[in-house]
Amino acid sequence: MPKCYYCKAENSDANAECEFCGKNLRAPNCAAAGEAAPTPPQPVSPMAQKLLDSMSFMNAAALLSTGKAFYSGVMQEKNFEAGYQFFYAAAIKGDAEAMFYVAKQLERGEGVACDPKKALWWYIQAAKGGSSEARMVLSELTNGAVSFEPEEAVCSKKTGLKGIIERVKPFCVEINAFSGEDDGASGTGCILSPEYILTNAHVVLDKNTKKPYKNISLRFCESVGNRKSHAITVIGYEPTEDIAVCCFKDGGKIEAGGFPKLRDAHTLTMGDEVFTIGNALGRGLALSTGVISREVVEESFGKAEVLQADMTINGGNSGGALFDMDGNVVGLMTFVACSSKGVEAQGMSYAITSNTISKMFERN
Repeated sequence: MPKCYYCKAENSDANAECEFCGKNLRAPNCAAAGEAAPTPPQPVSPMAQKLLDSMSFMNAAALLSTGKAFYSGVMQEKNFEAGYQFFYAAAIKGDAEAMFYVAKQLERGEGVACDPKKALWWYIQAAKGGSSEARMVLSELTNGAVSFEPEEAVCSKKTGLKGIIERVKPFCVEINAFSGEDDGASGTGCILSPEYILTNAHVVLDKNTKKPYKNISLRFCESVGNRKSHAITVIGYEPTEDIAVCCFKDGGKIEAGGFPKLRDAHTLTMGDEVFTIGNALGRGLALSTGVISREVVEESFGKAEVLQADMTINGGNSGGALFDMDGNVVGLMTFVACSSKGVEAQGMSYAITSNTISKMFERN
């Protein structure tokens, strides 16, 4: 049975075109033939083209964010059609998450004519771009006949949780802060880019002055081999959401690639496996594992939204990234629940969502 060059699905010998993605089964290898990569199975819509022409200053992330606002009705009236056009414009620029939303709207007929065939094509492109959501949808839609996973994801599956931990561990750090002779605070941070470190506001803000500690430093995981302390400074914080963004005090950067990516926390469901690496009780970075025990809860505990996990965390775990099983950041550990008598509950830990984190980065 011949395999489609583009989506790898198996087809019967009688087919000239792939029954899954519609491409010519006998298409030559694009790279070898020096041909252009396959183009979308539909032209850019007039509205999307207008967006691309008139908003060339907007990058894919900005287009995607605007599309989400229209799609979900956050801060403005819900409009699936407008959302689709922004998603499409971002997808043309190569954003995998936008490709996933384009596919979803085409599949459901939200703001655009329902077209399962085109939806499948976009799901495949999103999966190739690294979208774990698209990979899951592809598996369900085709009963496993079409599957595409980036090399990095395949490697992670082969090595399991241990391999994913090895990949994200270099970006998890201990945070220590103090001013003068006070006791200070210890916590955890996560490096998401060459310059910025993410942690909880309560880790780096003096509880007495409500301002950043005078001395804040980070140290990498012991097994990474770099135990030297690096001075950092706070460049933005939001006490209500308990998020702080820091940078290296000397203007230094992390000379590395493969930084953890933010994943939409709203795609997680009860039972999804997660883990965190945190500086529990200030005794060095250690692993905690668990599952999502409750999906995103909006306007809870005085915060915009939180995720609940069943893992046990302790003081010092604050500010540690909550990872999914692909090594994506879905939240930031922030607190544990307490009973009416002030006794900490077991297995009821909460994380600020990656969506809230993303908005914080946009403001800074």
